[in-house]
Amino acid sequence: MDAVKTYLQKWNTQKNAFAKVQSTYIALAVGLFLVAAVISLINPNLGQSIIFFSLISFLVFVGNAVIWALLQTFIVAKLDEKPVVKIASRTRK
Repeated sequence: MDAVKTYLQKWNTQKNAFAKVQSTYIALAVGLFLVAAVISLINPNLGQSIIFFSLISFLVFVGNAVIWALLQTFIVAKLDEKPVVKIASRTRK
């Protein structure tokens, strides 16, 4: 149990918020897929219902990645740029 706690603490300090969310979505999708595979051996209808939630989790993962990439490209990059201040020349003629 201590190994899991240590791993989660290390993961929490090394990853940013986006990486944590994405890791959670993909882990949820894979976990639900595996559970659905086992349950579908017993009850196919329930397995299909669970695989649907796995698909939704995967689509949220992909959608989140696309939206984050667009935000990073078009908005955050523009916010990080320093504005160029033009100084008017004050010479006398």
